[in-house]
Amino acid sequence: MTKNVHTIMTKLYSIAGLFHDIGKFAERAEAIGEVNINEMQQHYGYKHAYHTERVLEGLFGERANWYPDNFSEITMLNLASRHHKPRNNYELLVAEADRIAAGHERMDADEASEFDVSGRERKGKVPLISILSRINIKGFSFASSQPNFEDWRYKLRPMSEAFNREKLKDVFPCKASEYGPIEVQKDYKELWNQFEEKLKARVNGKQLDLIDNFETIHDICRDLMWCIPESVRKEDLQDVSLFEHSRITAALSSCLYLYHSDTDGTIAESESKKLASAHPRKVTI
Repeated sequence: MTKNVHTIMTKLYSIAGLFHDIGKFAERAEAIGEVNINEMQQHYGYKHAYHTERVLEGLFGERANWYPDNFSEITMLNLASRHHKPRNNYELLVAEADRIAAGHERMDADEASEFDVSGRERKGKVPLISILSRINIKGFSFASSQPNFEDWRYKLRPMSEAFNREKLKDVFPCKASEYGPIEVQKDYKELWNQFEEKLKARVNGKQLDLIDNFETIHDICRDLMWCIPESVRKEDLQDVSLFEHSRITAALSSCLYLYHSDTDGTIAESESKKLASAHPRKVTI
């Protein structure tokens, strides 16, 4: 291994943080099969974490189980999917980063943010709210000249469509009445198909490498996840994208690793109390 262990491990944490909630995307796009409820609850805590493992195995196969020398259990697959049920200090870092990110991002929903859909199908029918539509200065808002305005929504579209003159208008937010639940559900499936196709694409005859092609993978996630809400819970305001949440979690995971690791890249057991006591307020994911 020619690369410094800290360099490799920080990239591993970055990719794990970036993908830790990818199960949410797949679940909303109905791209994942039934789950083993008992296994999910016991080992993963939440359904989307269980889905994350299944998705990463499907996207990257054995590459998702790659690990640096002397770190046989520290794989991207484990770091990403165990963020609600961490089994060691290494997995706890991603869990901590996820909690910090979610704790700072989330706001309570209000009447203006309500979307006409509920029940089990809600997850795949709720789009991202534009924060610009909530700006209200002296009775004037982005969405309306009236003090009481509706939140505008982003359509589920690749960010790269902004460079296409004919499709540019679809990248800008629209009224909720112009983008209904059925269309959202349809677009989730189409967006997922594009996501899967790009991540499985070959460059010079080879599939993308999780470490060496991290920047490319990051750009694919930004292009297709920028318009997906991080949380679709009715109690939360859906104004933070899944990409932004994942990007912040990736950065925090790497920073926490560098802070807590020794010169040889390991995390001493003495760091457990520091990690456990550092948890912010409990956040329902």
